[in-house]
Amino acid sequence: MTFPQPSSVKPVLGGQQSFRLTTELASSGDMYESEVGALAVVLGPNSDIASVNVNYYDELQPGYVASATISPDRLVVGRIDARNDTVYQGPGQRRGRILISPNDIWDPTLTPSDYDSFGAGADAIEFITPVLDVVQYFVNPPSVAPPRSDKLHRFQYFPGAPNIINGVSWIAIPAYGRKSGYFTFYNRNAVDTIRVTVYGWRQSQGVSVDSFTDNLFTDDLLSTDSATYNFRSSTDGLWDLFLLALGGGAAGFGYNPAFALPTSVILSDDPE
Repeated sequence: MTFPQPSSVKPVLGGQQSFRLTTELASSGDMYESEVGALAVVLGPNSDIASVNVNYYDELQPGYVASATISPDRLVVGRIDARNDTVYQGPGQRRGRILISPNDIWDPTLTPSDYDSFGAGADAIEFITPVLDVVQYFVNPPSVAPPRSDKLHRFQYFPGAPNIINGVSWIAIPAYGRKSGYFTFYNRNAVDTIRVTVYGWRQSQGVSVDSFTDNLFTDDLLSTDSATYNFRSSTDGLWDLFLLALGGGAAGFGYNPAFALPTSVILSDDPE
């Protein structure tokens, strides 16, 4: 979460036609304020978050807020006043603002609790922090919401879990609303076989066994072998995060972080 929060006033004073809020998240509770009214609010091209709440002063119920949700397929068009001249009800007596916050769940403190090896210290996990990107227009907005850009993630090494039988190295990648993806893995270990698994994870369901599935993709990569996985939401579902797992499984493969395992992931809003 960016702090201090970016100012929407500076773009207006500078004669710009829009204000762009781009920041990494700290939690699902992040909330940003805009002191300037808008003619439209849309999701920015670099946003990992797919569902964003826009709260603003409710002209029909003074002292209360109205709420709308924007997404890759939905933008808010129409005059939204920040109403700095009013105050919201409550002890804080906060002046009117447009409030922007993620609607998607993000909790980097969770781990897949089904795996006892986390408690045994044999597992390691790294979260790729999602980016919130929102554009607020001060002029007539585009007639169509601009699409999110494809997102590319590349990794040379996974987090350093010890080379322990059933020890697993994990990487959690934001997948909110993504409809297709292409995963590639290459085992550069000249000796060991590595089990690669791609899980889908809905953090909104917590960390129970039903909160993610191992049915997306799994393969045992022989030394110097490679594998690919094509993700399609129409058949594989929509997920909050993808979990990439190396090692573990019934075969008892461990992952030795001394060896590179080049991995690339391309995610898109295009269904095909």
